[in-house]
Amino acid sequence: MPLGEVISVFVGQCGAQTSQAVWELMAIEHGVGPDGVLIDPNSEGYTEKNSGNVFFMVDNKDRYVPRTVIVDSEPTVVDEIRGGVYRCMFNPRSLINGCEDMANNFGRGYYGVPQNLIDKSVYSIRKEVESSDQLQAFLFYHSYGGGTGGGTTCRIAELMDTEFMKTPKIEVAIFPDHQKSCCVVEPYNAVLCSSTLDEISSFTLLCENDALIAISSNKLGIDRPAYSHINRIIAQTTSGLSASLRHDGPLTATLMQLQTNLVPFPRLHYLQLALAPLCTPDVIVHEAITVPELTLRCFDKDCQMVHGDPRTAAMMSCALLYRGDIPVKDVSDTIDVIKKRGVIGLVDWCPTGFKVGIVETPPVAVKQSGLGKSTRQLTAMYNSTLIINPLKSILYRFNTLLSKKAFLHWFLQEGMEEAEFCECAEDVQVITNDYVFIENTFHTGLDTMDPIGGDRSRNNPCRSSEDDDNFELVEEGGDDFGESNCQHNIAVEP
Repeated sequence: MPLGEVISVFVGQCGAQTSQAVWELMAIEHGVGPDGVLIDPNSEGYTEKNSGNVFFMVDNKDRYVPRTVIVDSEPTVVDEIRGGVYRCMFNPRSLINGCEDMANNFGRGYYGVPQNLIDKSVYSIRKEVESSDQLQAFLFYHSYGGGTGGGTTCRIAELMDTEFMKTPKIEVAIFPDHQKSCCVVEPYNAVLCSSTLDEISSFTLLCENDALIAISSNKLGIDRPAYSHINRIIAQTTSGLSASLRHDGPLTATLMQLQTNLVPFPRLHYLQLALAPLCTPDVIVHEAITVPELTLRCFDKDCQMVHGDPRTAAMMSCALLYRGDIPVKDVSDTIDVIKKRGVIGLVDWCPTGFKVGIVETPPVAVKQSGLGKSTRQLTAMYNSTLIINPLKSILYRFNTLLSKKAFLHWFLQEGMEEAEFCECAEDVQVITNDYVFIENTFHTGLDTMDPIGGDRSRNNPCRSSEDDDNFELVEEGGDDFGESNCQHNIAVEP
């Protein structure tokens, strides 16, 4: 049964475009029409206990209104929603836009964003909170590499953290790709955003556009994937992780339970996602997928939302969220086999490793997504060292730009200081070092972590960030080429 409301906040172009796919799927899954009215109120599965009140509010005309706020600094995407198929479903107060974009500049998105845009956003979020009986979490959808998605998200999240400190803030974020980039200053924005949200976010679910495009091409057979395709994959994944909040099942997995089971240390909260089965409609009708096969598919490198092979990484924790006809005994037997065969590498200080959620309601697929409708589905969330390469890559590119002060003046003009860049790079480097420490101790078999939370190693992730001195500020000026005054260890390109 529903376990409290969730408010979804979509920020920036990436967030606003993702919102269309998310609410399209939510409406179809709960039988809500484009006008917000239930298509068949008497149909099984759309009863009050399974009605989706977690994500929808029922107004005085019995229409289902999304619990959401969609914010962008320029009107293009928000106007598409206002004129789209589901325009009548949204509360006009929840659709907020400014008049000009933030020019891919974190400083402009954080410091230079019009105050009335922030005020409208915070007011709308407050109104959504007031309409909730038992608020469970905020879900922020955004990109790390954008000006609005990075800077404005941080500004709004900080204000929400001040007012609702104990309410979890969860990110569903697009992280910059290893090889490709749509923005030259993306490394600046990503590092600044990561550092700012580090102490606010309860946990972060990361996706990479390149990995999602590979899934669309290789798994779903889409010749020229568009953002609409990858946004629908993200929507399918977030539907899977929230299924236990909206439907009945033998094993529940609330967002608070996921946070407790997946985040071993406060700084190590970057989670990776996987989805199975990823099959076209023509293929899925000829397959009978067993629970062991479904589970193993989620650890296949071709099913990951972040590039990498989870079988080679050190895994601290994993949540397996099943939908459909899933016998509990089959799940238990599958997990035992995975542990005995060493399919994935669990760290020795977290031997249990798995959190399981099962709901009986089968998944729903949007036809335009390319996904076939299956009677079973598995969404995997795990905390592993697979995130090391993306973090190292973005730090390398950040340091390369900063060492020559390239494009830095655009950020300084918005009121930022060079010291902020150095501090944010230090924060992300500390997080990277913590994951590297976990991986090194896993592969060498040397466990220097005190089981009661002590610190036998200087690189222990239990230590405070103040103890880390990997960075050293140098007061002397840069050289004749305008090198940065901030000197620190430069990450090596992975």
